[in-house]
Amino acid sequence: MKSVSLEPKTKAAIATAIQQVFADEYGDVAGTYCAVYAWVGQRVIKEALGLDYKLTAGSLSLLDSEGERFGFLVEQGNYHAWLTRAMGHRTELVDFSSIHWPWLCEQTGYEIRSSGPRFIWTFQDELNPDWEWADGGAFVEKFAIEGINELFAQPLVAKVLARLSTSG
Repeated sequence: MKSVSLEPKTKAAIATAIQQVFADEYGDVAGTYCAVYAWVGQRVIKEALGLDYKLTAGSLSLLDSEGERFGFLVEQGNYHAWLTRAMGHRTELVDFSSIHWPWLCEQTGYEIRSSGPRFIWTFQDELNPDWEWADGGAFVEKFAIEGINELFAQPLVAKVLARLSTSG
């Protein structure tokens, strides 16, 4: 596996292309497709850059405006999906669906304390402590991946790659 660090503009170009395709395809409900975001992102990064990222699924918890944790927890029958990549002794975490956190929180009746950026693509030890990802293990990962229909998701990869090729 390559152990290269990507330029911020490369990360932003990929995240923007993915998010634009999802916005075009799904509108406001795009935030409910975290596993598809991760699946598409994984394949786009592999095809565009030759890098291997692992689709990871588990819990995501956030702090609300009162300082209480809430989120998409495996223990409550929910899950969140994102990408990870080991780089030496550190782990890189990629979450293209963080742009939708405010909308998702609004739908569940919570006010998020610190909204995520448009996308997250950084090392786990550099993350805002208001946000916590917890790997749900092989069962949750298998469930998330099996829920993705490749015939449905592969055209999204092609659309993202097309956007990247025209964006320069």
